[in-house]
Amino acid sequence: MDEALIEQAKKGDREAMGMIYSEYKDRVYNHIFRMVYHREEAKDLTQDVFIRIFRKLHLFKGGSFDAWIYKVTTNLVLNHFARHNPVVKFDFPVPEKSTLSIEKRIDIERALSKMPPVLRSMLLLKEVENFTCEEIAEIFDIPVGTVKSRLSRARKIFKRFYGGEP
Repeated sequence: MDEALIEQAKKGDREAMGMIYSEYKDRVYNHIFRMVYHREEAKDLTQDVFIRIFRKLHLFKGGSFDAWIYKVTTNLVLNHFARHNPVVKFDFPVPEKSTLSIEKRIDIERALSKMPPVLRSMLLLKEVENFTCEEIAEIFDIPVGTVKSRLSRARKIFKRFYGGEP
């Protein structure tokens, strides 16, 4: 992300904020949807994330803007889980273009939904969003070694619920 654009947004430039929103809205929504499995809830949480991002933008001190966005997103969703103790409500959208069959995608989503939210989030960040262990460590404010061990545990749990490799 262009540092000048971020600086403009920090100063309240609505056009810069709009460009940031346009760049990240789909990725943020998709990450949230993979955590909550409900379209309307994901839309609401996505709005909440961007409100928080623009209110807290002054706290971004450089580094990976992607990691910072996902940190805000992940924290908001985990706080939502803590407040609402959610029951997963499946609301699968029309499948994205994918080589996976619809049935396989649904099986994967169900397996993910049974995982603890933190481990699910880490696994999604690593395997779907292609974040490095270092970036995930930054998002969760934990050591890289802890990320690696939690990812290992997340993969084992996923395999147990899914019954194999995706």
